[in-house]
Amino acid sequence: MASLLLTEGVVVVIQCIFSFSIILYLFNIEILGSTSLAVGITLLMGLGGVSMGMLIASFCDEEISAVMLAIATFFPNMILSGIIWPIEGMPIIMQYLTYLLPCKLAAESIRSIISRGWGFSHTGVWPGFATTAAWIAFYLLLTLLIHKFRFSQL
Repeated sequence: MASLLLTEGVVVVIQCIFSFSIILYLFNIEILGSTSLAVGITLLMGLGGVSMGMLIASFCDEEISAVMLAIATFFPNMILSGIIWPIEGMPIIMQYLTYLLPCKLAAESIRSIISRGWGFSHTGVWPGFATTAAWIAFYLLLTLLIHKFRFSQL
């Protein structure tokens, strides 16, 4: 697991470098806050995706079932967490349910860093880092437990 996290972490870093290079130099989008904070939350979200992928792969026997499960978790997370569709346009019950999604607070954090210039100590920024780190820890712990119980039966 550590070697997979390390190798996939390198891929996430490269993707983040390319993404921010395009944002800053090709599209000339101004980041009002700290660029390092924006890169940090982006890297953390990428590692969250990698750890969720490891979790999905740990209990799927076939590749097609892993792909279908990944799509089934990815699209609702993106649509309902406010990244693609604004949360304010949802019914009030759905707005509260979005707080259970892994990307909701991280999306708010990166939006606050880039467009509002808020720092890490602001209450609109640090919860995104904390919840993303907690989701990563949860995914990795669950992956370890699945591997322990699934492969100890063999």
